[in-house]
Amino acid sequence: VPGRIIACASPSATVSNQYPSKTPMQLLQIFLQINVKAIVRLNESLYDRTVFERNGIQVFDLEFQDGSCPDSGTIDRFTRIMQHFYSLG
Repeated sequence: VPGRIIACASPSATVSNQYPSKTPMQLLQIFLQINVKAIVRLNESLYDRTVFERNGIQVFDLEFQDGSCPDSGTIDRFTRIMQHFYSLG
């Protein structure tokens, strides 16, 4: 959603040829430029969240098993987070 919500592959503390990704510091610069305010992490933690938090970006952990469906509580929490940040305009 332009200017509101961005989806991307998880940053990773280590870069691998098998799973190309950017480091948190590489993504931080992009996120700050486009005014990202929050990250919803849906997979296991692959990076230190404080890189983002020290720069005013909140990180929410809603991890669930890759390839599975999240439970209704996770879906509800995700929806509430999206509604909150969308309403900030």
